[in-house]
Amino acid sequence: MTSLAKSAALLAKTLPPSAAGEGIRGAIETAERRVSGLMQFVDGYREIACSPTIQLETFSVSVLLRDLQLLLVAEWPSEKVPLEVRVVPLDQQMRADRQLLEHVLINLLRNAAQATVGYCPTPVVVASAGMAHGGRTLINIEDNGPGIAETIRSDVFLPFFTTKAEGSGIGLSLARQIVLAHGGAIRVETSVMGGACLRVVV
Repeated sequence: MTSLAKSAALLAKTLPPSAAGEGIRGAIETAERRVSGLMQFVDGYREIACSPTIQLETFSVSVLLRDLQLLLVAEWPSEKVPLEVRVVPLDQQMRADRQLLEHVLINLLRNAAQATVGYCPTPVVVASAGMAHGGRTLINIEDNGPGIAETIRSDVFLPFFTTKAEGSGIGLSLARQIVLAHGGAIRVETSVMGGACLRVVV
């Protein structure tokens, strides 16, 4: 259906200008958008319906966050949204599925950066890590954006819940699944900078 809708949309663009042609073109383009939206919904549902398989390994928390800093600087220039990394102690190690944890943190960092752009003149995102109870690792992703209202803090982890016009609503839901699969926890708080703080314990 997606392929047919795209093909029809391309063919519709070749129609001669007329009221009928514009009507057909508009109807086909609307159908294409709806089919694409349904495909995104199905893909998102499939992603959150499957329980993640955890492959544990031991690695440096500092190296993890520094690698993410290098990766994401290509997505948003540091002069646009500075990303600060803080780890205490510097030699802290953690045991988790690094690839899945990276997926969680990349999503949180992207959300934080998007929240700050256009909201304040000097946006900043901070990724910090330290020790939690029981030898676990606490990772905070904070920003100085508008924050997340207390009334929806539990809703943001629900599948397909989103406050973004272009959001899919699966990012935080999947992040929560991954964290819970580690036996950890994730919650929303208010950052000391005034924005949101996503606290992840793994």
